[in-house]
Amino acid sequence: APGTLPAGVLLSGTVKRWDGVKGFGFVTPDAGGVDLFVHIKELEEGDCLIPGSRVMFEAVADPRQTGKYRAKIRAGAQKREAAATAPISERLYCSGLPAEITEEQILAVFGQYGSVASARKLPPTAGKTSAAALIRMLDLGQAKWLVDNMNGQIPVGLMTPVTITYAEAKASTGPSMLAPAPAPPVPVGAAKPIGPPSDKLYMLGLPLEITEEQISSVFGQYGQVTSVKKLPPLPGKNDSAALVRMADALQAKWLVENVDKNIPVGLTAPVSISFAENKGGAAMAGAAPAAQLQQGMLGHALAAPSSPAAPGTDLVVDDVPAAATEEQVQAVLGQYGTVVSARKLPSFPGSLTASFLLRMGDVQQAQWLVDNLNRNIPVGFSSAVGIRFASAGQGAGCVGGHSLYDFASQQQQAPLP
Repeated sequence: APGTLPAGVLLSGTVKRWDGVKGFGFVTPDAGGVDLFVHIKELEEGDCLIPGSRVMFEAVADPRQTGKYRAKIRAGAQKREAAATAPISERLYCSGLPAEITEEQILAVFGQYGSVASARKLPPTAGKTSAAALIRMLDLGQAKWLVDNMNGQIPVGLMTPVTITYAEAKASTGPSMLAPAPAPPVPVGAAKPIGPPSDKLYMLGLPLEITEEQISSVFGQYGQVTSVKKLPPLPGKNDSAALVRMADALQAKWLVENVDKNIPVGLTAPVSISFAENKGGAAMAGAAPAAQLQQGMLGHALAAPSSPAAPGTDLVVDDVPAAATEEQVQAVLGQYGTVVSARKLPSFPGSLTASFLLRMGDVQQAQWLVDNLNRNIPVGFSSAVGIRFASAGQGAGCVGGHSLYDFASQQQQAPLP
């Protein structure tokens, strides 16, 4: 029933129909229920919709009929000129397939209408009763025939209609959703995290205005997304980045192998996807732990705690390039939360790395850094850093009963000769 859709909440769905002449169409919500009417005036960006494409929308009350809802499109609309010139391709995106269908069955069903070169079933979306697949036909003519004749129809061997569209970017200059595309530009001096397979992913090249809910919806088409953290955009950049955690390493690996440098369904530009883990510790070889200070220099040793410190707002960041300044560290890690202040710890003469003491705006932000950036590469650095909580009382990691943070502050006020 129409009332089952929450009003004012960002939802995802598929464009079922669009009349370009009259300027209206219908969207099928992923959550189920009736198709929602959408008018051209309710497209937040663009001036048309592409049947079969993914959109993000809000269900709003229809002013003409009490109890009815219509869709206000927040993302997924296209420019009419770009949509009209979208190139055809032998690569197709097919949705509405039975959830239990196999890739072999997909080959058999669509092989009745032409030569299928390959079929890739996409990971199911949680709560969905249907499946989607990427299909490559042998040539453009056969792919065009399927789009022209089978889109919205029931193929022989299936029980319900399917949606078939070209798996190309809808913008005339966009690269193929499947074919390799140039990677989005990486900020100067930055390096995206590279590591062994894990459930954590780093994504770059996302639209600047995209929300965490939209990121979850877009990549939820390919697997189960358990959490999303959108990173603050860098000054002067027209795209954004995010840390995405999948339900397991296999789903994350599939995204890296199949969607990296391609265009996810629902977006219009390629994204870069890599594993966010870096278990090897990418500090430069031969560097001494910067948190261990020479006995003769200070008369004390600031060693890493023998047991994990309790969560707090103060953090120790190790293996930072020795040349980094407090301002640079505050700017880099400030992308992930509010850094109240940063203090650089003294280190061995000639050491290649340094340690810093950070004070975050709250415990939750500090905990997030420890959970997600420890042994990973922050945007703006070229190697992994270690992040742990600073001890706040007497014992390991403290000097004379004062916290490391207080000790570093004293060193700033009274530098060594």
